[in-house]
Amino acid sequence: MDYRCVGNIHLFNEPIKALEHIENTHNDIILLDLFMPKMNGLEVLDKINDYYKDRTLERPYIIICTGAEDHEHRKEAFQKGIMDYIIKPYTSDELLLRIERISEFKRMEEKIHFLEKAALRDVLTGLWNKRALEDELERIAHLSKRYHISYSILLLDMDQFKKYNDTYAHLAGDELLKTMGRLITKNIRKSDFAGRFGGEEFLLILPYTDSQGAEIMVRRMLCELVEMNIKHECNITHTCASFTAGIAVKEKEEDIIQVIKKADEALYFGKRNGFNVATFSDLLKKPSP
Repeated sequence: MDYRCVGNIHLFNEPIKALEHIENTHNDIILLDLFMPKMNGLEVLDKINDYYKDRTLERPYIIICTGAEDHEHRKEAFQKGIMDYIIKPYTSDELLLRIERISEFKRMEEKIHFLEKAALRDVLTGLWNKRALEDELERIAHLSKRYHISYSILLLDMDQFKKYNDTYAHLAGDELLKTMGRLITKNIRKSDFAGRFGGEEFLLILPYTDSQGAEIMVRRMLCELVEMNIKHECNITHTCASFTAGIAVKEKEEDIIQVIKKADEALYFGKRNGFNVATFSDLLKKPSP
């Protein structure tokens, strides 16, 4: 049997038929195997991304379920926007718990849309303002404690921004911050949360993201900004605009304040040791005696 329907759950054995269903119906969560007849899971993922290219807010959350542990497949799947990656065999309780966590993110996403109507956007950059960031930090702290959700915190700070303002005037500085806002918006996933933390500093919350995923995002944004070649003659490392980033990943017993502090320490380590870099908080740990 190629298709079965159990309540609100639709089951397909043929990826082509599943894609037809996905294209024509609303779906909240999709469970996808990597190995299927005629088309593999990554190819199906590409098709799904194409369907929702201009409807990113409607895109379902996707879980990969596979019997093969392959680091390259895992990396590629997360780069294509999946929310979770489960290795078979797994119990029904484990699967239900993961779906429950993702459903919670769905509800969080709906609240984000509500917040958009509540004037919690930074007027200049279009990102969330500090008040919205504080609310979201409280929310992710609660989710992490309840569901053991991992996350990364990124702090980005524009390099030599005061000198940029002094040299090119404040209107040019405002335009640079707007450019940074657009760059961040372009690169984050819909489950991520990004805001202007103050002045020329930005804070990003990346759920289900390890140090490798955080590094990929930061380096991509940094390369894109440098490629824009926005003139900044007072910048120490470049003659164009750049930023420095501090990256911290939540460890088991840490609260969110500790994670932010780690990201802040990593950021200022990068500032002290040459701008235009991404620094991991793990690099600042003192070696054990």
